[in-house]
Amino acid sequence: MSEAKLTGGCLCGAVRYETTGSPAWAGHCHCSLCRRSSGAAYVSWFVVPSATFKFTQGQSALYASSERARRGHCAICGTQLVFLSNRRPENTAITIASLDHPGAVQAKEHIFWDDRVPSLSETDDLPKRAQRT
Repeated sequence: MSEAKLTGGCLCGAVRYETTGSPAWAGHCHCSLCRRSSGAAYVSWFVVPSATFKFTQGQSALYASSERARRGHCAICGTQLVFLSNRRPENTAITIASLDHPGAVQAKEHIFWDDRVPSLSETDDLPKRAQRT
């Protein structure tokens, strides 16, 4: 994962972002909050320093999905874009699928694997952890 400008946005185009931060982490999260907030079996994220991330058009609407974090989404189309941890405000997690070129960031592991949808069995060789440290 090299340092380069990564751009992306929501389905309807109302919200756009960019980051020049090198992803510090990238993976697939299977926790129940990610599943419920997306309606999918898991959400793929990458993490950059918050200082390198900015919205270039519009803003995300924020929802406190737990006491520990807020999730940002487009208020028009609902696309989930960011995850902001209260414990790690120096980091911003961004959904890989919202990138203009999602192949630019490769997930390196599965987290909260024990919380996965029971019928899901991944065939990739990525590590599968019970939780994220």
